[in-house]
Amino acid sequence: MVSLAIGIIRSIVALRSGRRRVRSPSAKYTKQFQLENALSVYSSVRTALDRLPLRLVPILGDAHLGNVFITSDGALWNDFEDACLGPREWDIGFLPKPELAAFEPFNRDALVELGYLRSLCVSVWCWALAHIPEKREAAEYHLGYLRERASAGQLP
Repeated sequence: MVSLAIGIIRSIVALRSGRRRVRSPSAKYTKQFQLENALSVYSSVRTALDRLPLRLVPILGDAHLGNVFITSDGALWNDFEDACLGPREWDIGFLPKPELAAFEPFNRDALVELGYLRSLCVSVWCWALAHIPEKREAAEYHLGYLRERASAGQLP
């Protein structure tokens, strides 16, 4: 998680300084992606996570259904590029709520905060690839989700 967070901040700083540019964003999209908002979300989530008792364990770091093979012996994970020590809630955060019961006990507050951080990661990564329509759509979805949470007072 630390390496991921550092990567996000580097991306945001590079975008802010003009060292990294999106190839062909529309003016509307550029306006929608507000770096100050991304930094604010990151800062808020980081502060909330610092207050939580997080237990660091080996995690895949990029757990999602595209990185698992279901075999007769159970799930077999692949793509260990982002493997690191982190809270296990990072790896289970993509699961639907009914599936989370299999991973009890877990820190529900950490799951929520890490979900916000995951959305921020996706939005920054996809924003950098906004010339690809699917990436732009994903960035807009995650930015909209974060804006809604902030408007509702749900972000720390």
